[in-house]
Amino acid sequence: MRNDLRVNKVGAALQSLVGAILVGSGLVHICSPFHFAETVSKYNILDEFSINFVTLFLPSTQIVTGMGLLVGGPQKWFRFLGMLIFGSFVIAQSKVLFSGEKISCGCFGMYSHEVGWGTIWLPLVCFLICCIPNHYSSREPSQSVASANAGERSL
Repeated sequence: MRNDLRVNKVGAALQSLVGAILVGSGLVHICSPFHFAETVSKYNILDEFSINFVTLFLPSTQIVTGMGLLVGGPQKWFRFLGMLIFGSFVIAQSKVLFSGEKISCGCFGMYSHEVGWGTIWLPLVCFLICCIPNHYSSREPSQSVASANAGERSL
């Protein structure tokens, strides 16, 4: 019973960390949209229309998703959006890394580093954290804990 609560707290803390990363990154992208658009175009994955679409909507999606993970709400949907966002970052950076191109990852605007193995670990770990099932990341005790507590009270 205590282990379930401890695991839930760890899952919630990890989920909050991912939420904070999304909010921070989204705010940086909103504050410097031209730099963000230039970075997205350097990945050579998207056409011009898609670059504009991503530049307009990804930062706000990052912020909404991050806030959802921080505050709570329909966790499955926010984790799913987080998986899509971080999964796309992993794929884009992997493409650049394996093609040998030398560009900035763009994760945190002008404070970003050149794409390499050191920049792929963050979105990969965040992707994996978003994959944690509800049982381990809920902000409330799981059903099994609640039913065990009810069973103890009846004794």
